[in-house]
Amino acid sequence: MRANPLSILVFLCGAMLALIAIYAWRHRATRGSKMFSIFVISMTVYLTGYSLELASLDLTGMLFWSKVAYLGIFSFPSLFLLFALQYTGQEQWLTRRNILLIFLIPILLLIAKYSDDYFHLVYSSTWVDTSGLIPLLGFTRGPIYPFALY
Repeated sequence: MRANPLSILVFLCGAMLALIAIYAWRHRATRGSKMFSIFVISMTVYLTGYSLELASLDLTGMLFWSKVAYLGIFSFPSLFLLFALQYTGQEQWLTRRNILLIFLIPILLLIAKYSDDYFHLVYSSTWVDTSGLIPLLGFTRGPIYPFALY
C-alpha cells in the first residue's frame, strides 16, 4: 500500500464521519440519533475501505478493500430509510419483518459480492488500471452490477 493524496483525502472524510457518528451516539437521547449514528458508521466503513482500495497497488489488495467498502455502501439506502422513519416518528413501520425486507436486497448483493471470485456476478473481470495518476481497480460489470445501483 502506498498513500496518495486522493486516498488520504477520502480517509480524512471517513475520519470526520467517524467523529460525527461518535457525536450522534453521545446524544442518543435525541430522536433518530442512534440510527443516524449507525448510518454514519456505515458511511465511515465505506470511505475507509475505499481509501485503502485507492492506496492499494495490487489487485488482491484492491479486491479485499473493495469488499470492505461494500459492507458500508450496500447498507446506505436501508439505514437511511430506517433513520428517516425513526426521526419522523414512524416507528410503527420498524417491525422485524419490515426491517428484514428492507435489508433483503443489500444482503443478497453482499452475498453476490463476497462470492464474486467464484460466480463473477458483480464484476465479470478485474484488473489494475494503471493508465491514470494512481493505480485503480478496473472491472467489467457483471450481470447483477446494475442492481447494485438500487
